Amino acid sequence: MWWLGTAVMITIAVMVFVVAAKTDVIDLAHLSPSIILPFVGTATDAVIGALVVAYSYDVSARLAIPVIIVSYLLVGVGFWVAMMIYAAYFAKVITHGLPPAAQTPSLILLVGPCGQSAAALLFLGHAAMTHFGSYDRGTVLQMTPGMTFATVGVMISLTFLGLGVFLILFGLYIIIETAFKREHQYSLLWWSTIFPLATFNTAFIALAKDLDSPTFRVLSTIFLLALLVNYFINWAFTIRDIYLGRLLNGSRSNNPAANRVKEQ
Repeated sequence: MWWLGTAVMITIAVMVFVVAAKTDVIDLAHLSPSIILPFVGTATDAVIGALVVAYSYDVSARLAIPVIIVSYLLVGVGFWVAMMIYAAYFAKVITHGLPPAAQTPSLILLVGPCGQSAAALLFLGHAAMTHFGSYDRGTVLQMTPGMTFATVGVMISLTFLGLGVFLILFGLYIIIETAFKREHQYSLLWWSTIFPLATFNTAFIALAKDLDSPTFRVLSTIFLLALLVNYFINWAFTIRDIYLGRLLNGSRSNNPAANRVKEQ
């Protein structure tokens, strides 16, 4: 099933670039951070591949090694293609300005590839330590290189997280500034602030284990609590707007059925 999911994710990622290159459905002036989602998906696929081979019962090295290698390739797709999108979006920001106030929550989507790629490298390092030694072939698929993969993975993941912290601060600044101007209006786009930040929490949990770090344990706890608060706030506003008819049927003031009820 993981291999099928990988085929689907690679197909989607490639087709996004094909459509962008061959049509005018996407232009720089209206470029949305949501275009980065397929590449968060490939990094997520790498996380799942690492977890499957590291924690499933009785997975042999012969089955695990291809998954690990392909998962590293998926991290490359997820992060390095995201870097091209970052460049395009930065060009959009400096030439056409920031997105409208209603779309500012989507800036948090840019965080996804950093957090998920970092988490993937951390979990893949653990999988490499577990299975490289058992496979015992060539010059790389050995116990010592497996430990090296894990160590280098921690170092690179920290650099990915550094970029992610920058993007979080950038997105939060724009969102808070827009809030002070009273320009926000709730929409389902606010739900997009949860998963990208959750990828950071996944990486922090892995770092807390790999580094035996109380700091990252505290950070993962803080992120979890913040995500829970964000989650329930989104549910509260979503239920409110469904009740008021803003999400499904438009405003109740413009809803003929609601107006008939009021008249009666």
